[in-house]
This record gives sequence, C-alpha cells and structure tokens, in this order.
Amino acid sequence: MEPYACDEAGDGFAQSRELFGSMVSRLTGSQAMGLEHADLEEQLLDEVRELMRCLLRDHLRLAGGA
Repeated sequence: MEPYACDEAGDGFAQSRELFGSMVSRLTGSQAMGLEHADLEEQLLDEVRELMRCLLRDHLRLAGGA
C-alpha cells in the first residue's frame, strides 16, 4: 500500500487533499493556460477519476480501521 501523507486535518483524507491541491496548482500554471479547452477537459477528467479513486481508498482505509 502507498504511504499516506501527513494528515493535518486528522480525518484520514490527507492523500486526497494533496492530490486535489496538485490539480489546482496545475490549473494555475502556464502549461494549463496554454491548452485548448477540450484538451484541458480531457486531462481534468483523467485527474478527477484518480482523485475519486483516492477518496475511495482514504474512505475505505478509515472504515476498515487500518
């Protein structure tokens, strides 16, 4: 299992928050600003799927008491 980031909020979702933060950072970067809307949407859809998987993993980890 992947190591989890430090959970400052104490709710077990640190890895999901980290992933979301990196998505927001990429959106404010010059590379994202130069993309066509369709290309950016396609990239975001892939990232959102990964974020959803990460949220589910964090939830299952908490529910399982691991």
